[in-house]
Amino acid sequence: MFRVRIGSLAVLLLAGMVCAQSPEMNSSDATPTATKGHGMLIDVDGHKLEMLSEGDTGPIVVLESGFGATTDFWRKVQDAASSFAVVVSYDRAGVGKSELTATPRTALNIAQELRSALHAAHFAPPYLLVGHSIGSFYIRVFAHTYPDEVCGMVFVDPVPEDFYQWMRLHQAEDWKQMEAASSQLPEGLRNELAGKDESAEQARRAWPLPKVPMILLTATKPMPPYFTPVTMQAWTEMHQAFANKIQGIQHITTDKSTHMVPLDQPELIVDAIRREIQSLSSKVNQ
Repeated sequence: MFRVRIGSLAVLLLAGMVCAQSPEMNSSDATPTATKGHGMLIDVDGHKLEMLSEGDTGPIVVLESGFGATTDFWRKVQDAASSFAVVVSYDRAGVGKSELTATPRTALNIAQELRSALHAAHFAPPYLLVGHSIGSFYIRVFAHTYPDEVCGMVFVDPVPEDFYQWMRLHQAEDWKQMEAASSQLPEGLRNELAGKDESAEQARRAWPLPKVPMILLTATKPMPPYFTPVTMQAWTEMHQAFANKIQGIQHITTDKSTHMVPLDQPELIVDAIRREIQSLSSKVNQ
């Protein structure tokens, strides 16, 4: 029971080119390549990240997890989407089988490491980025830093950049409890938590984003004890404010999912990925 509670806290805390072409893989290079059905450890600046790829053809879809989640969290999404795309998931440094690193766990560093890992594994850009929860910070910074390497974005119930401060002001006791509980997390997760405020600020400054197809998924089903109806109202208002900043973004709200959309309603994410790919294919054929 205790481990489950800590996991729930962690989830809340963190809480030009088109990709309608087949991936370009260079099998002659000796660097390990992530292959279908099992993970490979990819060396990035002296530490190894586990990466899993499924799918044989189509655009490259990259899944960026929420806080503390491993590739297993994406299993239903990755299995389904791999029927029409190459879908890549991975574990960030210090998570799952990926090794720890001394590099600060901020959005910019994580985005740079993801790019290095994708290139080392011979997944050529551009990428359709899918980010859940705090993973949305990382894909926002990735897209702003490397705009020519991104062809689409799906935000899966993303943490708004103002949410941490809102929690400190409006749910102070809950925030203190979560901060205290975080000290019992593994080192890699503690390191990522330490960078959460800087990551939020980097995401805020990651503007403009490239003009690519974007979908925002907002889950409105409460997840007690911390995702209360009051919290959900603030959460959805922040999502709407984010959507209002991006021309052409599709904002989809679901009352069938808690924050754990990849587990509660994976088909919603798969459909969003499929529709973005169809949109990109239509542009290519025009």
